[in-house]
Amino acid sequence: MAQRASVHILFEDEHLLVAAKPAGMPSIPGRDGAESLLERLRAGHGEGVRVVHRLDRDTSGVICFARTLEAQRTLSGEFEDRTARKTYLALVRGALEADSGEIDAPIANDVTSPGRMICSRKRGKAAITAWRVLIRFRDLTLLEVRPATGRTHQIRLHLAHIGHALAADPVYGNGSPVKLSTYKGDYRLKRGRVERPLLSRTGLHAWRLCLIHPHSGRPQEFEAPLAKDMRSVVYQLSRRSLVQDLTDGAVF
Repeated sequence: MAQRASVHILFEDEHLLVAAKPAGMPSIPGRDGAESLLERLRAGHGEGVRVVHRLDRDTSGVICFARTLEAQRTLSGEFEDRTARKTYLALVRGALEADSGEIDAPIANDVTSPGRMICSRKRGKAAITAWRVLIRFRDLTLLEVRPATGRTHQIRLHLAHIGHALAADPVYGNGSPVKLSTYKGDYRLKRGRVERPLLSRTGLHAWRLCLIHPHSGRPQEFEAPLAKDMRSVVYQLSRRSLVQDLTDGAVF
């Protein structure tokens, strides 16, 4: 039996519940019957837990839920009005020449491939993503990413659009996992063993979320530490293929 992923509660009061979503767990129930974060939270915190926004199944990190109908309406309005600010950490393929930039490319449904998105000036909806380099490795880069809009698959698509798909992304990249053997020259496995990748899911983590508390009206910031698998990539590659560290001592 597969081990249940643990869910870390970052903040909770009578109006708001903020959690760190594990990678691989859907935000809400889907067709495949897999347990969702919403169901897990309702089982532990009551049926009053309400959806405000979502993260892709393979994305880890900070996500908020409302505890009352009034809070749900207020928080949903913040996301619709773009007053809620989201910051992600993204591990992408290749080396970006500039240290920062902005992607302005409208997004539309891919009519030839259901569930997939495309960049389209003709029929797409406005989408803007700002990015900044944090660490350059030999063939991977860790970025801080701030989406100004909230389109489906926005970060994944936009980064692929500029030629730097997320590591291990099977939809907008080649899906190849990140393996230690690629970077460790003397890597050896015992006979009969198969290498376990450092990262086998899409390399995206929701790091910070800034919003206005739905009851007090005060600004609040929540942060989810970098997920274990992405943290392992950063640690291992920092030892073996570090090119440039621009984090200024930031802790993920």
